[in-house]
Amino acid sequence: MNKFEVFSMLTGGAESIAFSTAMTNLAMTALIALFIWLVYKLTYSGVAYNRAFGMSIVMTAMVTAIIMMVIQSNLALSLGMVGALSIIRFRSAVKDPRDISYIFWSVAMGLAAGTGIHLLAICGSLALGVFVLVFTLLGHPRHSLMLILKGRGLDAEAVRDQVARLTGRARLRMQNIAPNGTEFIYDIRLKKDVSGEAVAKALSGIAGVETVHLVAGSEEP
Repeated sequence: MNKFEVFSMLTGGAESIAFSTAMTNLAMTALIALFIWLVYKLTYSGVAYNRAFGMSIVMTAMVTAIIMMVIQSNLALSLGMVGALSIIRFRSAVKDPRDISYIFWSVAMGLAAGTGIHLLAICGSLALGVFVLVFTLLGHPRHSLMLILKGRGLDAEAVRDQVARLTGRARLRMQNIAPNGTEFIYDIRLKKDVSGEAVAKALSGIAGVETVHLVAGSEEP
């Protein structure tokens, strides 16, 4: 194999991709990424939904698809892209391990749709979406939170009655009484149509309450 054949092998497939093919791949990627975003939004169980992360799912899938269309069947561009991406470092802390799964999901769908394997991308997304929805809605009830109430001169009976009225289910984990104030920690499950913000606002109206904290990721009450 001479140097001209080696050069031809490295630059093979460098011709421009057809405009219609590129638009089809990107449109398919966008639709699948929006489906992933919808599944993430429906199964999210934290206190405050992060819209920016949902948008990053769509952007990650589309950027991956563009990269795959650029380096497809071109070894030289593939090696160059690997070298360029290897210098990028991501320092954002991932609070929920499930977020990593959604990022990998969007990357995988971008890889499939970007290379024109649309059937695999559609079938894979539908299968994963059904699994996540069923596992989340049936296996792990939503809206499981930790409630932390702090204040002075709090009536334990009044606090317990209000928590029971505002939540679907609650369990007192700790009650700390000190000279400088009182602290209650509950595991709660929100009612179907009640948000964490509404519960926090209602509890802050109890006489003597100074701060109300809602923390995601507590044990199921």
